[in-house]
Amino acid sequence: MKKLIILILIAVSFIACNKEGCTDPTATNYNANASTDDGSCTVEGCTDPNAVNYDSNATVSTECIYNQLGSWTTTKEEQEISILLIMSGDTIQDTSYTETTPSDSLELTGIDILANGSVIEYYMDGEIDSTTTWTLLNNSINLIFNDGTSSDTLNLNIDSVTSDFMRLSSSDSEMDNSTPGFTYDYSFNLTWEFSRN
Repeated sequence: MKKLIILILIAVSFIACNKEGCTDPTATNYNANASTDDGSCTVEGCTDPNAVNYDSNATVSTECIYNQLGSWTTTKEEQEISILLIMSGDTIQDTSYTETTPSDSLELTGIDILANGSVIEYYMDGEIDSTTTWTLLNNSINLIFNDGTSSDTLNLNIDSVTSDFMRLSSSDSEMDNSTPGFTYDYSFNLTWEFSRN
């Protein structure tokens, strides 16, 4: 009988010492008194694998940060153009218009922006161009087009990047009134929108 009571006391003390709870010290609900993990740990962090700050251990998502790296499909191209031409006090041309290219007519159908500084461009006619490179400065991406004999740079502002969306824009303007009686004022805005593949 004494042995039975001793065994019961040992079993009860073992059960009492075997407290369940979260045993992960990085979790927000860590229980230092728990000896057995019950799977209830809550680890905060970004849970989106497309994000720069993705945390594979996170169970509850917090703010995610995104960048331009990845494979993108072009969904919209829009151009806004404004031209004013005055000669000898007469307005020769004063026009502004916006042109949105339908999604089924986009010449540039997609881009891959790679971490090694390369860009792969995909075109509607099936052409694939991998001669473009990119650099990043603040919130602008510079695309450098190189055809072997010359290179051109297109500076694009990164207006927005999320898990599945990116908007890039570029603008240019020129004004010339250095010749008496002649004024030329031109502005151009380009916007591209992409969805992440």
